[in-house]
Amino acid sequence: MTPEPAILSPAQARNALALIAEAEIGVRESGGNNCGARIREYQRATWLTPDAWPWCAAFVDWVVAQWLKAPSVLATLNLPPEDVEKWRPRTAGAWDLVNWARDKNLLVAGENAVVHRGDIVVYDFSHVGIVVE
Repeated sequence: MTPEPAILSPAQARNALALIAEAEIGVRESGGNNCGARIREYQRATWLTPDAWPWCAAFVDWVVAQWLKAPSVLATLNLPPEDVEKWRPRTAGAWDLVNWARDKNLLVAGENAVVHRGDIVVYDFSHVGIVVE
């Protein structure tokens, strides 16, 4: 009998997300702006066809998709595996990630909020990233 996956604390769940993002530190564009094999992989996590477009939101989508492969994350979110593709973000827009979070009843903090490791942060200049430190 397979044991049930552990339910993570919010800090543990965010840390799991940050670990995936951290493993990608050092990825560089190659062959031009917004280009390269790894960048295209991130972009395939969105609904857009990969091309030379800004990939910050695509990176967050990709990290979330990888994060959702962990049974403990699914258990924590009470998310059945068959719902992962419907639940995860697939946007190429930084601000659309705010809309996604609201749609999923996730915390959307104000601009002066204290951030924590693993938080997704959307900047007012239409950029997004994941806090790792």
